[in-house]
Amino acid sequence: SRFIDSLKKADAPVTVEVLKYIYLFSNNLLKVEVLKAMQELTFVDKVFLFSVLNGSAPMFKEYALAILSRDSGLLGEALNLLFSIRSPFGFNNNLLIENISLVQRLDIKQAKQYLAGLSKRVFFWNSNLREAALQALDKLGGQ
Repeated sequence: SRFIDSLKKADAPVTVEVLKYIYLFSNNLLKVEVLKAMQELTFVDKVFLFSVLNGSAPMFKEYALAILSRDSGLLGEALNLLFSIRSPFGFNNNLLIENISLVQRLDIKQAKQYLAGLSKRVFFWNSNLREAALQALDKLGGQ
């Protein structure tokens, strides 16, 4: 929207606050526009982006992770959040596989240590997870 385009030209902390407010009360298409606009800002709202990363649809997570990846410290925290998910008996493996796909799409090489760990999980219910992690490791350049 033109309003969001205008907002991102005013690169200030208040812009992030307004974009957050728009995000919270908008449809999925507008949410994507808000996150795209946030990618162009120098100011980052870590708490907001981690909330998006922690509980949103994959398409929103991708934008949030792309923004967080600009800072190596925040990227490390984000990767820890994405891959420290407990998955007893494989109950959360689909979420972990979704997160693997996310780092693959964004070509985040710093995720290799997490992928290596996931690729070594034992038990038959982790076979799809191991395969996804191995494929991602291969795409990201191995261990």
